[in-house]
Amino acid sequence: MKDVYSTSRRKLLRGFFLNFLFSLIEFLTAFLTNSIALLADALHDLGDASFLLLSWVSGKLALKAPTKRKTWGYHRATILSAFFNGIALLLITFFIFYKAYERLQNPREIIGLPLILLSFFGIALNGLAVWNLRGSKDIVVKSGFYHLLEDFLGWIGILAVGLVSSFTHLYVIDPLITFGIGLLVLKGAAEIVSYSFHLLMEGAPLEIDIGKLESDIKKIKGVKDLHDIHVWALGSRYYAFSAHVVVDDMKVSETRNILRKIKEVLKKKYNVIHPVIQFECKKCRWKIMH
Repeated sequence: MKDVYSTSRRKLLRGFFLNFLFSLIEFLTAFLTNSIALLADALHDLGDASFLLLSWVSGKLALKAPTKRKTWGYHRATILSAFFNGIALLLITFFIFYKAYERLQNPREIIGLPLILLSFFGIALNGLAVWNLRGSKDIVVKSGFYHLLEDFLGWIGILAVGLVSSFTHLYVIDPLITFGIGLLVLKGAAEIVSYSFHLLMEGAPLEIDIGKLESDIKKIKGVKDLHDIHVWALGSRYYAFSAHVVVDDMKVSETRNILRKIKEVLKKKYNVIHPVIQFECKKCRWKIMH
């Protein structure tokens, strides 16, 4: 089976190692500096590392061969992974809000200098991780990208906590920044859950314009019309397509060239790997109906 997930898996694995190592440093620094914002970011980073690893595993699972019971194989594991990643992010966010509320009621002294130093490192490291995952249309990689982008923005917030705590001793900034980080996470998590649920409900991938796809196929010589169009995602990078294509009355062998051109358009322009085409002609349809 062709590995359509190989590039995605490599990116996810690199992102996992970067996040896991850095989350350990964050936990230690959060303990030393007494910062709830940094603790929230450490939990988020550790969650990101776990989610990226889970996504990598699901990409491996998707390569398992189909069976008589699972005729489509395990491609859907990649979408399920993104869905559960989003759910876990939502739960982590609510925990972050709870801890920030507690700290808002009882602000504590923050040691600012270690936060400032670590934040520069965090901005650079997360910026590198975001750059590594940029530009992918894979929902699994996209979910990882948004995780890391939120981390990057969160580190800018951590830098603000360190600076304000060092020069003004306004320690309430710590839980306030934590709420800001939480809102960023909440937005990204909601988008991931919403889109992965859309795909699980057999919705068409958002990157595919059905109207343009239909127009492209109609431009192929020999295609008179098409209807009963369905596009869905079997996996995060494994799209399927089915349609009835209307042609002139001809032998089945004569449709070979039309079928080849349709498959080329679907694969090159829309990443459709599993097309199912049923040819019919208007005269044939009239005979069947009458």
